[in-house]
Amino acid sequence: MPYRFMDTRDQLYFQTKLQTEMEREGLDALVLTQPESVFYATGFMGCSHYRFRSCGSTIAVVPAHGRVTLIVSEFESGGAALQTKGQVEIQTYPLWIYIEEFADPAETEKEVQPDLLRTFRMAAQRVLDFRAGPVVGIESSSLPYDKYTFLLDTFGPEHLVNCAGLLTRSKLIKSPWEIDLCRYTAQVAEKVMEKVMATTHPGMTEVDIVRNFTAYAYEFTDGGQELTKVNNVHTVGPNYWSTYLPRAYPLQEGDVVRLDGGVQVYGYLSDLARTFAVGSSVPPERERLFDIMLSGFDAELSMMGPGIKLSEVFRRTLEVIRKHGLPTYIRGHFGHTTGSGLTEDYPMISANEDTVLAPGMVFCLETPYYSARHHSYNIEDEIVITQDGYERFTYTNRTLLVH
Repeated sequence: MPYRFMDTRDQLYFQTKLQTEMEREGLDALVLTQPESVFYATGFMGCSHYRFRSCGSTIAVVPAHGRVTLIVSEFESGGAALQTKGQVEIQTYPLWIYIEEFADPAETEKEVQPDLLRTFRMAAQRVLDFRAGPVVGIESSSLPYDKYTFLLDTFGPEHLVNCAGLLTRSKLIKSPWEIDLCRYTAQVAEKVMEKVMATTHPGMTEVDIVRNFTAYAYEFTDGGQELTKVNNVHTVGPNYWSTYLPRAYPLQEGDVVRLDGGVQVYGYLSDLARTFAVGSSVPPERERLFDIMLSGFDAELSMMGPGIKLSEVFRRTLEVIRKHGLPTYIRGHFGHTTGSGLTEDYPMISANEDTVLAPGMVFCLETPYYSARHHSYNIEDEIVITQDGYERFTYTNRTLLVH
C-alpha cells in the first residue's frame, strides 16, 4: 500500500521556506535538534528521536543554499533513506548494535552508548564545509548545557542565533499538502471522538475511554499505516486535572466527560475536544455551562478571517463568555496553530498577540472550563483561514446529550 502523505511530500518546498527565512535573518546554516524541526526540514521521523527525545540522536543541518544534511544513526539510516526519498544528504554514525551492512573487520569493540557530541561535531563540520565564520541558527532553549557550550566554543557566541522565531514563521502559512494533512488528521480525530461518545456509558472508566480512543484511531486511519501517535488528554466527571495514568473512577449518569487530543499522522498532529454527558440525563447547571462555552466558541469562530488580529479574537471571545454568565472567567489563550510541532504551537489566540490572520493558517479554536464541582468542558475544532474567511475541518456537538 502506498503512503498517502509521505510519498507526496515535496522536500524542496520545505527547504526553500527555511532558506527564505534564513536569508531574511542573515543566517548561513541551521543546526536543528528537536524531532519536529528535523522532520520539518527533512521529512524523516526518527523513532528514537521522537520516542526518547535525546538531543543529538538525529540532527538536520540546513545550509543557506543547497540540500539539507541529515545526521542519523546507522541503525535508523534505512528508514531515513526510505522517508527522505534521496532528497537530502545522509551522514551516519555507529551505535553499540552490530549491523551486517555496516560491519568493519578492523573493529574490535563498540561503545556501550554513543557519545552524542560526535553528532554535534559532525554537524559543526558540515556547517564549516559551507563557509568559514558562519552565523548559525540553533534551538537554544532545548539544548543541554554540554551541547550548547560545544557550539559556543566552536562558532563563538556572536555567531549563534536562536532560530525559534524563524521556525514559527516558516510553519505558519501551510501548503495545500499540509492543509490536506491537517484536515485529514482533524477529521480522523472527530470520527474517533464521535464513536467514543456513542459507546461510553455509566460504569465505564477513563481506562476504557483511553483504550477505545486508541483502538478507534487505528480503525479510522487506513489501518494506521502512517499513524505515529494517539493523544489522550481527557478529564472525567469531577476529576478536572489531566493525568498520564488513566483513572479507575466509574462514570455515573450525568457525569461530564471532556475528550481532548487527537492523532498524529506522518508528523502532523490534530487537537480537538468534545464534551458530553454520560447516559441520558444531565443536571441543568452543567448544560448551562456547556452553552456558555459554546457561545464563546461561536463568537470566536465568527471572528476568524484574513486581516483580523489574534488579540481582537481573544478579547471578543472573553467578552462573550463573561456576558453570558461567567463574569470572572479568565484564560491565557483561546487556541493555537497546529501542524508538525507539538500540540500547542505559536502564535496563540491571546490578549497581546497581534499576528494578523492570513490564508493558509491552521488553527485549533477552544473555549475550556474546568471544575471539580461542575465538571469540565471544552469546545474545540480546527479550521484553516482562506482568502475570504475560513474552512471548517470539524463540527462540535452542540448539546451535552449526544445519545
